[in-house]
Amino acid sequence: MWGDDAGVKWTLGQLRHLVGEAMHLRAEQRMEFVWITHFPLFSVNAEGRLQSAHHPFTAPIPDDMPLLYDPNKLLSITGQHYDLVLNGVELGGGSIRIHNEDVQRHVLSTILGEPSEELEHMLKALSYGAPPHGGFAIGLDRYVALLVGRGDSSVPIRDVIAFPKSKEGNDLMTRCPVETTSSQLSRYGISLSVANDIKAAGDKIPGEEDGKIQSSTR
Repeated sequence: MWGDDAGVKWTLGQLRHLVGEAMHLRAEQRMEFVWITHFPLFSVNAEGRLQSAHHPFTAPIPDDMPLLYDPNKLLSITGQHYDLVLNGVELGGGSIRIHNEDVQRHVLSTILGEPSEELEHMLKALSYGAPPHGGFAIGLDRYVALLVGRGDSSVPIRDVIAFPKSKEGNDLMTRCPVETTSSQLSRYGISLSVANDIKAAGDKIPGEEDGKIQSSTR
């Protein structure tokens, strides 16, 4: 862990919380907001390859745009993405997107070495001209949990979420996942290849005797 940059930062962050608790430095019953900005646009993964720190559609800050074309400066580029943190809990995040086709294609193909064929529809749309755009998404459930705890970040989100899942991943309110009947699959034109493979092998499908097939959809 100590040789990994992200692991070191995470460990030091946890140590900071422990020291704050032990020395009674943390203020109680307070709501402390902070915007986290100036993230790097790229990072290096375990294989030593460049990867997007956020996602490959994030735009760099305007001053760093020329650095996209200097292979030696890629890791010093700052991205336009941001997080909102409340009492140490990430409430939400977002970014400003690349709106230029040439820049987006350069990031995907030249810098990251990713095939762009599956994104040609998006690149074509950008070629017609797109305004600068971005977004931000907030986790309301996390925010409500902090409000309920009056700033205490230890309140579990499960206590406030509208439709909590069990530890097994079941939704007890909507009773999902449930068994899907053959007629329901037929109505929506859904074919289960796994079931067909079992039939081809001559094996009996579990639940077939009562006309039902286990599915994770409803």
